[in-house]
Amino acid sequence: MRRFLRPFFVVLALIAGGLTATVATAAPGIPIYRAHVQNVGWLPNTEPTLVGDIAGLPGSGLRVEALQVSRDIQLQAHVQNVGWMAPVTPDGVAGTTGRSLRLEAIKAVSMIPGYHVECEAIVPGAGTIRVGDGGVCGTTGRSLLVEAFRL
Repeated sequence: MRRFLRPFFVVLALIAGGLTATVATAAPGIPIYRAHVQNVGWLPNTEPTLVGDIAGLPGSGLRVEALQVSRDIQLQAHVQNVGWMAPVTPDGVAGTTGRSLRLEAIKAVSMIPGYHVECEAIVPGAGTIRVGDGGVCGTTGRSLLVEAFRL
């Protein structure tokens, strides 16, 4: 069930041939992802049945500090006071934990030939940001947090 209670999220959707498809049918494996959130820690894996499930706590005012994806997507994180970190492959942690630093933006790239990742970010104070494969999804240099991610 999709619920959009507050407009604070980042969407990562696998796109094939210009048509949005569910992750379960568009990819050989279903990416399972989770977020590490300020004052909470790692949230349980998000149920990956449909594109659009939320990892994080939208509307809470709490920052996402790290994101982990199980397969098929390479992530690179832009972190407060650190800048761009090295890209991580599936099961790696993009961002930081235990340092109280906000994840400000990500770059996401599909590792499946013929597919790409589309990212949409709605960040408090920044509005809607839409990018494709490897584009900056979020903000840099503005000290803004991301409250949740949506794959």
